[in-house]
Amino acid sequence: MCIDFGELRDLELEHEEQREWWEANRQELTRSQKDKLFHWIFDEQPFHYRWLVIELSLDNLENPPRLVDDFQRLAPHIDGDLAWREFYDAFRSRVEGHEDLMWDIYEHLIETDDEWLTWMAGVVLAQLPEDQMREITLDLLHADEGTKVRAGLQATLEQYQEQELPEEYISVFRGLALDSESATLQELIRANVVLFEENNQLWDMTVDIAERNPETIPQISRRFASKIENEHLEEYIQILKHGIENGQDVDLAHANQFLQSNFANETETLAEFTIWLDNRDALTSNRLAEDVSRENPEYLPELFSRLDDYEHPLKGQFSFIHAGRSRPAELVQLILEEYDEEKSVFYLELLRKALGELFEHEDTHLSTVEDIYEFLVEHFSSEQFVHALDRDRLNLDDPDVYDEERALGTLREFLIELHTIRDFDDELLETLDEYESLSGHFYDLVGTRIETGRPHPFLYLLRDERKELDFLENNWDRIPQDKRDDLLASTGFYDFLSEIMFYLHLDNQNVAFEPEVPLHDWQTDEPKGNVDLVVDDIFIDIYRPEAWTPLALSNRGRFIPNNAESKILGKFKSKFLGTREMAENPCFIALDIDRSEIDREQVVAALLGSMQVRIYYDEETGETVGEDYVRNTDERLEGDYYLLDKHLNGVIWYETDLVEEEDGVMPALDLGVVPNPEHEDGESNFEICQKLERSLTEGS
Repeated sequence: MCIDFGELRDLELEHEEQREWWEANRQELTRSQKDKLFHWIFDEQPFHYRWLVIELSLDNLENPPRLVDDFQRLAPHIDGDLAWREFYDAFRSRVEGHEDLMWDIYEHLIETDDEWLTWMAGVVLAQLPEDQMREITLDLLHADEGTKVRAGLQATLEQYQEQELPEEYISVFRGLALDSESATLQELIRANVVLFEENNQLWDMTVDIAERNPETIPQISRRFASKIENEHLEEYIQILKHGIENGQDVDLAHANQFLQSNFANETETLAEFTIWLDNRDALTSNRLAEDVSRENPEYLPELFSRLDDYEHPLKGQFSFIHAGRSRPAELVQLILEEYDEEKSVFYLELLRKALGELFEHEDTHLSTVEDIYEFLVEHFSSEQFVHALDRDRLNLDDPDVYDEERALGTLREFLIELHTIRDFDDELLETLDEYESLSGHFYDLVGTRIETGRPHPFLYLLRDERKELDFLENNWDRIPQDKRDDLLASTGFYDFLSEIMFYLHLDNQNVAFEPEVPLHDWQTDEPKGNVDLVVDDIFIDIYRPEAWTPLALSNRGRFIPNNAESKILGKFKSKFLGTREMAENPCFIALDIDRSEIDREQVVAALLGSMQVRIYYDEETGETVGEDYVRNTDERLEGDYYLLDKHLNGVIWYETDLVEEEDGVMPALDLGVVPNPEHEDGESNFEICQKLERSLTEGS
């Protein structure tokens, strides 16, 4: 038999078909052909052919010496990686009930020199009845060779998972905790995690391991994060601190996630840890403050009360701003109530930053603005509060001469202008009545928002009588119903509006497309969200990054938060990663860059590299003789995520405009398609991108 590798490529990710192929061909394959097939799979993508890997590796299950040979072939690739859980499950199910076979396999595996094969001996041992495996397991745990000890640990955790561990095992574990090599300690910690729920005494042992062996803390902090209860929290945090103080690479982002999810109500403990962490890793501390405050209303005032615990008050302001993002009105009240003239600079800067957060929070009441104004009048001059860069924006005629009353009045108007969305009245409903289709869809929404004082982007359009209203009214019958309904949502309103413009642009170009097409999980084939549209089997998802509003307000940024690289990578991971369509269909991200800091050159640079000047010199005189422009491919997204390199065909950038035409207001899109030069299809991908760009710009 000759293996048809082209046929096998057609079975990529099709696990049932792979099993059928194996059953149909296994008897005809020689040993050398099976070896060749095995190595071909690992040269391609082993997880895409994992059932063939499993069948190849368990093919000689009833011949232990040959099985060990197959395991040795697999060992360099699997090496205990738990992503191969299906392999372990298949192995366990096939040896279950065959005690003589298990003993034979165990005896062959335990005598090998390979770490993983010896560890697999522990897996086999755990499948035997407890009365048969206990004595051998305890002997392994007392062995001099670390590989055998680790096999014993594996057998123990599998045998006693969700059970109370016999005292003799606890005693052996204590001895291992005091005197073991690093690899054994790592395996002991893994066993403690698995057995912890029914054996709480293992926690004290784990704390001792962390104190004596700081290098184990990254593993302990990650594995125990989801296991501990309130009674363990303070010791867990001490472990985190001990690891950081000893230079260990502790995954604080992972730890923070579980702290805010499971212990957000531990107010004092987390406030103290936030401040301790701020003096070592301010970015992570700020994320923790933001996440915990969102869950716990008592956390922000507790954190604020500990201002003096920070190394410097100005460091504390960043914690307070992050903690106040979900509660900006409470933050402002704390600032106003706790104001201390000796720290006036701190409070002024904190209030300046809080103003930007207030604008972003739709529940802020106008009374808060009035409170801020009264506070400023009482404690500060306008010259202190108003940035020199803001003077023109505040319409101060002469930036060198201050009329205090007028300047503060202008500042007050400016503050209230930021919150005019809460001053909407019934005149908006009169404006809405001029648009028959929109009135039927948005009337209840607008009425409710006016009554409750809560903003919505559609109210801005009405207040300013924006051209978007004419666009929506003129094209209402062409907009899919689900997209009309999406516009009722406050969050993502402009995203949906951009999608509608893209849809209608395609329709105007006579380009056939299908909106809202389901994606599917690559393993289970279960639905995994939708992609915005499909054109000629090309999957396109639309994303409209918004300009960071506080950048234009008082909370001035030191950087531009939106960049093409992060948006492309984030969208690829959230939308296409893990889907069957990612591997089977062309996939594109469409970036509407109209309202962001991203420009078209930044999109091109993300995929092709930044544009740089190359200068040519005369080797003899050193004089410049010429120059041209080249792209630095080292600065592109290459390598940031290998699946993006392989499967994202390209990025569509576009800018939107609305123009008056004979048929009314229509969308006008300026766009381009940037190909991914690293895509697995190579040159043919450039052809796909060129064809798509022609369709989007010239129609079909």
